[in-house]
Amino acid sequence: MVVNKMLKETKLTRIIDDLPVAVKLIKKLSASEIAISQNEQKNAELYIAEVMQQRIILISYAGSHFKWLYGRLVTSATLANLPVVLLLPQLESRIKRQFLLNNQSFITYNGETFLPCLGIRLFATPSAPRLQPDFTYGAQRLALVILLAQLAFENELTGTTNWLSAFSRREGLLLIESSQKFVNILGPAVGMNNRSAFKRAMDVLVANEMVQVAGTTRNRQYYCQLASQQFWSNLSVKMITPFTSRRTYYLQIFPEQLVPENVLTSGFTALSQLTLIGDNPYVTSATDLSAMANVTKQRLVPGQKYCLQVAAYPVAIFASLYRQINHQYPEHLLDPFHLYISLQNEMDERVQDELAELIDQIWEE
Repeated sequence: MVVNKMLKETKLTRIIDDLPVAVKLIKKLSASEIAISQNEQKNAELYIAEVMQQRIILISYAGSHFKWLYGRLVTSATLANLPVVLLLPQLESRIKRQFLLNNQSFITYNGETFLPCLGIRLFATPSAPRLQPDFTYGAQRLALVILLAQLAFENELTGTTNWLSAFSRREGLLLIESSQKFVNILGPAVGMNNRSAFKRAMDVLVANEMVQVAGTTRNRQYYCQLASQQFWSNLSVKMITPFTSRRTYYLQIFPEQLVPENVLTSGFTALSQLTLIGDNPYVTSATDLSAMANVTKQRLVPGQKYCLQVAAYPVAIFASLYRQINHQYPEHLLDPFHLYISLQNEMDERVQDELAELIDQIWEE
């Protein structure tokens, strides 16, 4: 999350830090710009913001009267052309269904995302994993960096990768001795642009007993055992996907070459969660099981204009480390940990076996 320097850190900016979608606050506006009663204005904050490089109106609402949200939200003519995105603590099924039916964009604190104004859709996935409330996206990204640092120190690779200077090793422990140093070196890469964001993510790891803390506020140090395989074993059951951004690709013809038979070595799959959305009459969101059946039965027609939405998290620092650990690692497979997380609920046993084998390769002698 990026905040304009003119905007001070608030409860809202701390919430945005942990959202699965990168949000940049540009300018705070008066709540009088939206069609809301004076009594409810105390529950709403209004911002001009950016989501994935597109300018929006962000309305953060913590009240319980949702009926006003179904109508025209912005009354100001100067803001009328910007799409409105609601940021809400949570949504009841009834209200969520109403938003879906009305194509009203929203993001909830626990990561549910519906942004038809940007081409992003919710899909009904009955086996989708649920994010543990005590393990945020920021904590997931931080845990992955720690895991990779453990692997590097275990394999004596500390002299080849500059970002490892954010860590140190002492008597079988991996240490982060300065949160500011970590933020300066790795913050931009993992979506932690200040010490507050780092501390919130680290507090989650401490609460889950994956990292220990020592010292006072001024000289606080974080440490864990230098045992990457054990760390991964504890981490893998908590992870979903710590993505920080999305990129959009527009293609005139459906790119069949991007859906190879062997999904395990697909560059897109290894890097991201991939959603195919067409600029055509096809339905791409489902609000009940019958609607989901219609979505899954549709056939893609060559010649249409298709939009590939790729949700990714930073892998550049990880990819080079994999090559150093195992020179025989598959070239297309940039990130086996994220691949494992993405497909760990796959029902096909063959896929499960291949995933387990890919991960096991990391610790082979």
